[in-house]
Amino acid sequence: MKKVFLTLFALTAMTLVSCGTKNEEAKEANEAESATQEQAAQTADAVSSNESESTTTTTPTTPSYIASLQPEDVILPSQLKGKVEVLNGENDCIPVEFSDNGYPEVTITFKLLEKVETAPLASSYGQLWIVGVGQDSAGRDVKDLLPNYGEWRTGDSDGSEFKSFLEGEPDETITLSFTGENNVELFEKDEAKIQAGREKTEAAMAKVAKFKLKITNE
Repeated sequence: MKKVFLTLFALTAMTLVSCGTKNEEAKEANEAESATQEQAAQTADAVSSNESESTTTTTPTTPSYIASLQPEDVILPSQLKGKVEVLNGENDCIPVEFSDNGYPEVTITFKLLEKVETAPLASSYGQLWIVGVGQDSAGRDVKDLLPNYGEWRTGDSDGSEFKSFLEGEPDETITLSFTGENNVELFEKDEAKIQAGREKTEAAMAKVAKFKLKITNE
């Protein structure tokens, strides 16, 4: 009887040890599986985040210009060649676009390479202006964009702004906006006429491939 009891005791102990071992192994397996799943989730999140950042940073923006020019498309007057340089715009072009007031506009930045003697260019009152005209690819003036005075002008009303720039020091820059005709009568209230004028102007702006400049003292 004692021998049977000892045998049963031994079997019970072995069973308990075996169960304990299996429980430990199962626990370790569960922990390992949980760690693997967590690592996989973190990796997926990182990949998703990188893809999102990549998409955000590589999506190009398209400027809403009607037409655009390069510096070589801006034709300087003979008096300024070799002395003034035309710089490119912020988006690697010089846009032909509508101004906030609805007029066709070309904004150009000039860099002074060499001081210019302005006396022979200025009027007897010491005034001079730089003006321009939009041209098509064949060098013809786009007439629908010409005001009745025949040229695109800047806001330099007293003829001193560009003159002062030419008399300045090399490497100085100046940015001027040249404004053309918008084909809408001043104080026009008829929306149909305003829309027709804008459409006519926009079609003409799309033809601009060059911008020819000249110095005037009148």
